[in-house]
Amino acid sequence: PPWRSSAPKENCEVNLRLSINESATMVGVLRSLGAPAPLGFLNGEWQRRCDYGGRAHYSKEAGAAGGAGAAAVELHIFFDGEGWAIGALGSGRGDAYAFAASDALHPNTVDKEAWRLRLAGASYQSSSFFSVQTEGPNSEAEPFSMEELGVDYFLRAPPKSRRVVWFVDPTSDKGTVLHSAAKSTAATGGGGRGQPGKRYCHLCKKCISANNFHSQHLAHLHRPGRPLGLLALPDHRGNVELQWMPPTSDGGLRLTGYRLSVSFDNGVTWANSLDLDIDAVSGSGANPPGPSAAISLA
Repeated sequence: PPWRSSAPKENCEVNLRLSINESATMVGVLRSLGAPAPLGFLNGEWQRRCDYGGRAHYSKEAGAAGGAGAAAVELHIFFDGEGWAIGALGSGRGDAYAFAASDALHPNTVDKEAWRLRLAGASYQSSSFFSVQTEGPNSEAEPFSMEELGVDYFLRAPPKSRRVVWFVDPTSDKGTVLHSAAKSTAATGGGGRGQPGKRYCHLCKKCISANNFHSQHLAHLHRPGRPLGLLALPDHRGNVELQWMPPTSDGGLRLTGYRLSVSFDNGVTWANSLDLDIDAVSGSGANPPGPSAAISLA
């Protein structure tokens, strides 16, 4: 469970609070919303606790699943080594109320589509409405800290997202406030949106020009290597089994899938691009030793 520590719980909370106040003022609130009525007790505001496993840990009190009048229980959001769980201490995949198979560094950076909710006596089911997110003023006067957003926020945000985020530069000892917009707003004059924005890369521990963050920084410095040893094994029915080995370098980010393209003119043109999810192509056995996929060229 998350509270495996030789220090008492109270001391742990005090130490965390002092550490956060010394680095940046916390203005954001972590909130979960969209859980259906049977799991409505999952919705609400969460309080930051001690980090667990190198990731943020939050808790809140909520009425038990029995509804009004039921005894209050303490719920936790924490990383259990396989993903993010929402439930009692010690819960995880299989017995938590909600679970997301994600290696995100903060609940706010977990992909909304990754959350699965578990109703009483049922297996986990996806929900298009449930989410866990950091809310706040999001202004130049009251910017987020990267601890609130999640240090991997900008690496996980959609490349074409139009949301502008105000945040405190974690590399600055002066509390410099930055925005994430790729372009400036000239009408504002000096300061504020008068300058192009930046985005934080926790892998490099520096802020990068927002205009170049995806197209140059991530594409060049954190791009995975090429898959190795591609084999194409055809059969007599027009199918081809592909086998390959993962790249030796992942660029510092977890591989999520592969893109397959087919050429019928010796590589002059490529078509029929197909995105293959990493879980769909990674076998559990030793044969084949690496990822594989079967396709039909008919």
